[in-house]
Amino acid sequence: MKSNYVSLPVVKTVVRNLFFTMFLAVATAAGIRAQVVQASYSTPVVPAVSEPVVTYLGSGDEEMSFNLKYENAEGTRFLVTVADSEGEVLFNQAFTDKKFNKTFRVPAELGKLSFVIRDMKTKAQKRIEISTERRFVEEVSVTKVN
Repeated sequence: MKSNYVSLPVVKTVVRNLFFTMFLAVATAAGIRAQVVQASYSTPVVPAVSEPVVTYLGSGDEEMSFNLKYENAEGTRFLVTVADSEGEVLFNQAFTDKKFNKTFRVPAELGKLSFVIRDMKTKAQKRIEISTERRFVEEVSVTKVN
């Protein structure tokens, strides 16, 4: 007569696999829950002064051109100052633009420039310093023609 009972090692394997599967399901659900809770309760950190970007546009007629871009999400009042290597202020003006984008043309012989963005409310500031050097290269090519 055949027995309808399952052997003990098979039962242990089934129970172990069942516990392992339940553990994975609970751990996954807890991990997803933790991520959802963390995402919903975190507040975004907005820096007092975003990072300004200065781009060199080129030179001509003894002057160089630079473009300054600055994201001012809150629309607060900020001051833009451009100075040479000796601290002489070339430009100084306040703005409230949310997306500031301005081109500056400066004499080519200045050597060093600094662009400073200062938040008038928090007094936080960001400085970008630029070193420039102009070189003229003259190439001569001599070719012998028979």
